[in-house]
Amino acid sequence: MSKNNYRYVAYDAANGEYEEFETLKEAEDWLKEGDGEGIFDEACCGQNYIAEIQYRSVVTKTDEKENYHVHTDKCPEDCDEEEWPYSDDFDWIGHHSYEKIDWGKN
Repeated sequence: MSKNNYRYVAYDAANGEYEEFETLKEAEDWLKEGDGEGIFDEACCGQNYIAEIQYRSVVTKTDEKENYHVHTDKCPEDCDEEEWPYSDDFDWIGHHSYEKIDWGKN
């Protein structure tokens, strides 16, 4: 997965939707595009918002399933090689944390 350059998140309370944007203007325009002849009550009550992203998730892999033995019919009965100690639903495990974003003077 790649990092994105989105700096803002806009939330449209009337539709329960959000979008990510690189600029504040793009976020404002997206929230205003549906106004037409009227403005939704949610906008009038301050329930729409634009937030600047301050932290992003970071995941560090600590182990992978491919590093472990898979028992097959060809293994001897006394095979004691270590198998993947986690659920087969996962191909890797890791740590999940958040990293502060330095937007500089952008």
